[in-house]
Amino acid sequence: MRTRLAAFSLALWIGVGSAAPQPARPKNVILLIGDGMGVGALMQFIAAKGDKVLTRFPRGALVLTQPLNEDRWVTDSAAAATAMATGEKTLNGLLSLRPKASGFDTLRTIVEEAEARGKATGIVVTCQVTHATPAAFYAHASRSQEGEIAIQLLDSGLDVVLGGGTSFFLPVGEGEGRREDGRNLLNELRRRGYHVITDTLEFRRAGVPLPVPVIGLFAPVALAPPPERRPTLAQMVAKAIATLRTNPRGFFLMVEGSQIDWAAHSNDAARELEETQDFVAAVEVALDFATADGNTLVIVTADHDTGGLAVTGGDRRNRQVEVRYVGGEHTANPAPFFAFGPGSDRFPGMMANDFIGKVLMEFVRQQ
Repeated sequence: MRTRLAAFSLALWIGVGSAAPQPARPKNVILLIGDGMGVGALMQFIAAKGDKVLTRFPRGALVLTQPLNEDRWVTDSAAAATAMATGEKTLNGLLSLRPKASGFDTLRTIVEEAEARGKATGIVVTCQVTHATPAAFYAHASRSQEGEIAIQLLDSGLDVVLGGGTSFFLPVGEGEGRREDGRNLLNELRRRGYHVITDTLEFRRAGVPLPVPVIGLFAPVALAPPPERRPTLAQMVAKAIATLRTNPRGFFLMVEGSQIDWAAHSNDAARELEETQDFVAAVEVALDFATADGNTLVIVTADHDTGGLAVTGGDRRNRQVEVRYVGGEHTANPAPFFAFGPGSDRFPGMMANDFIGKVLMEFVRQQ
């Protein structure tokens, strides 16, 4: 009897076996991805800091992250982000491309679909905006082609882009520019009507909504880690939402806590905790908006687990936590998933990552 009760409780938590009614269609979608944020990373955060945010989500689940590669259990960020951005699986290393007998098929992204429907779109990250996860939502390339990805951002139609990466937009000889083609893409963005911000003080003083389209790049590559990070992910998300919400047709926003993954690769538990805390603060901003708005779907998940972190001991009374990693690479462990708002009941207790993309694409197309 005890075993059956435990199984029933687990089923209630992840939604297995529940009869989902026909979902409402959200006007806005905010997808928050903790890169490399496995269940262990969340458990470390809950044990050390408590949890007043994720318990507000009425629905939780687990996500299987395997790529299209038939010989791989473990995904990279490019394939995982593509699955969520397009609803289609692809090979590790590819961004919104799928191999065919000769060459590649270009996969339509949710950013492209949302823009075709007149919605506003945005990307907010703590890495360079040309990195694998953000790039999968607007570019079609190999993840290693960051110079080409930056060029594709010019034609992406994105209304709000916030993160790092000025070096991929500037030529060698200008600041910390890396471009060998001599192009200054920030100037090209200005000529296309973008408001370009590269100063954190200017961003802090900027009112809301921000002028659109806008791109804010606050570091040559990635933003500084917490607590030195300026602006924080939560601050960027708050201004992005305040800007995108002005579109009467709604918006799609992808947010990535990019450097949780980097800390996990280094088995740096203290930094991983700080990065997770920075990410959860941004989740709270999105959730507060969705709660007040009533027509916004918020999804929190990860592209994959990194490091196989597990909480192995500690003292609950004073929130001391002992952890252990199984290694420094990605794992095939399932990713956590939380959903809030209209449409959240479309997601089952266990799903593949491309199912997330399929449902989000369906919501956008129904508008």
